[in-house]
Amino acid sequence: MKKKLIFLLTILLLNIACEDNTDVDPPENLIDEATYIDLYVELHLFNALVEAVDSVINQDSLKFKLFEKYATKESDFRASHSYYQSQTQTQQVRLDTASARLSRTLEAINQTQSLTPNPLKRNNQASRLMN
Repeated sequence: MKKKLIFLLTILLLNIACEDNTDVDPPENLIDEATYIDLYVELHLFNALVEAVDSVINQDSLKFKLFEKYATKESDFRASHSYYQSQTQTQQVRLDTASARLSRTLEAINQTQSLTPNPLKRNNQASRLMN
């Protein structure tokens, strides 16, 4: 999962490096930077969840709820994303911020998993004690 997130961020950074359109006008419904970063991070986590979960989930409904949480629409996010990508240097800062949040989230998930007792391990230890 960590490799996928790093890969996605690398692709985005390469995309940003190739574009340098400082003459782009902001879209009508530009999402403020703080909300954009929050939503960007959650969209990456959402995409990782969708890839990781084998069962069928209603992706459209979940994505709709995510945009509803930020009181915006996917089209507004896409327009804002295109605008922010045109600002190469400041977008790099935004992506660094998002990447750091994703890393902290991944560390927290990994730490939580390591603290969760493994029932198989416990059963194996109990069977050794009985023998």
